Amino acid sequence: ATGLLLGGAAGAAIGVVPAIFTFGLSIPVGVAVGAGSGLVLGGAMGTTMGAAAGGATGYGAYTKRAEIASFIDKIKAKATETFGKGKAAAADAKAKAAVKLDAAKSKAVDSFTLVKEHVVAHVTVAKGKAAAVFGSAKDQAAQAAQATKVKSLEIMTDRTVQVTAASASGGAAALGAGGAAAGFATGGAIGAAVGVVPALFTFGLSIPVFAAVGSGCGLAAGAVVGGATGLVGGGATGYGVYTKREAIGTSLDKTFAKVDGAAKYMKETASHSADYVRNRLVGATGGTTD
Repeated sequence: ATGLLLGGAAGAAIGVVPAIFTFGLSIPVGVAVGAGSGLVLGGAMGTTMGAAAGGATGYGAYTKRAEIASFIDKIKAKATETFGKGKAAAADAKAKAAVKLDAAKSKAVDSFTLVKEHVVAHVTVAKGKAAAVFGSAKDQAAQAAQATKVKSLEIMTDRTVQVTAASASGGAAALGAGGAAAGFATGGAIGAAVGVVPALFTFGLSIPVFAAVGSGCGLAAGAVVGGATGLVGGGATGYGVYTKREAIGTSLDKTFAKVDGAAKYMKETASHSADYVRNRLVGATGGTTD
């Protein structure tokens, strides 16, 4: 193959020289001739060299076969020895790793056990504290509820609160009704007055409409204002009267006593005046009192 390529290249180079005279036909002819010659010469030379080299190699290998076998045996022995050492080292490393792994596992188990004991102890303490806090909070809530209940009962049974509530309710009802009536009338009057303005354009219908709207607004506003005023005023009045009932009773007793004393004084004065007039009249006429 090498001779074919080299012969073809050489033939082409030689065919270039007469190409001018052969109109370029000398180049392919030179390539063909060179390739054929290179193929023949390359095959012969390659065969000769291969035969010589192969024979020399075969002769050398055959004559040195004992040395070659001994060298191969040494290599095999060395490889077997190296493999054995590597295997032993691997087994030793595996045993050391197993020992270290067992030690690490034992240490991990001990650490886990210790941590577990600490966690259980902390959880137990936390549960005890939580139970104590919960019990205290529960007791405090129960005490607060009981105190609230007692306070509510005291307020509900307090005569002052009852009188104040009744007075506030009565005042709200009375002034609420009065305020609603006044608001109804006032709102209707104002609504009717406002409805007079557009009456020319609504043919007078705006007057009753505005009066109805004003009455409704006045009714609601009067009821709210009157009810609130009655609630506050009635409650304040009832509370004041009830809390000052003893002082009011004492004042009334004193007033009644003064009135009674004044009446007695006037009666005695009138009696004395009548006796005096009678005596004067008798003395003037010269008769007796009988």
